[in-house]
Amino acid sequence: MLGAGGGLVVLALNAITVLGWLVLLVSLLLTARAEEFVLREHFGLAYEAYAARTGRFIPGVGRLP
Repeated sequence: MLGAGGGLVVLALNAITVLGWLVLLVSLLLTARAEEFVLREHFGLAYEAYAARTGRFIPGVGRLP
């Protein structure tokens, strides 16, 4: 979704598309954090070990400590 939104920004560069892409980015980051909270509660240490070695959106980027 971020890639498609980025493509739209490139094709139709204006304040609305840039703002829309930023809103999408923030909403995806907030959603991921909320889901991580639920996953930690449900899977505990197994999820924390998984999150420490993988990335949030891009492999290796955004790993949890």
